[in-house]
Parts: sequence; C-alpha cells; structure tokens
Amino acid sequence: MKKVLLPLLIFSALLMGCVSEEQQQNVTTPTKPEELPINESEIDETLSYLQKIENIDFNL
Repeated sequence: MKKVLLPLLIFSALLMGCVSEEQQQNVTTPTKPEELPINESEIDETLSYLQKIENIDFNL
C-alpha cells in the first residue's frame, strides 16, 4: 500500500503545480488603477463592519 501512495502523492503534487502555473499565465491584471471596478456599497459595508468590530469590548 505504501509503495502506491508515494508515487501517487508525487504525481498529484506535480499535477497541481502544472495546473497552478497554467492558471497564473492566464491571469491578466489591470495596469491602470482606473480599470479597477469600485463598488461603493461594498466599501461602506466593510467600513461599518470594521467599526462594529472596533467597538467590541473583549474584557468580559
């Protein structure tokens, strides 16, 4: 059983490496900040969530 697991583990690690490398090559990143979409409501939600976290009293 152990003789089968080691080659299988090595093969799967190599396969995962190839897949992640291929995915990285297909990623295109915007070059200008203007190209990034800005979602104002998402920013507001995040800020309000962070403010709620700041107000939590951990000294119970």
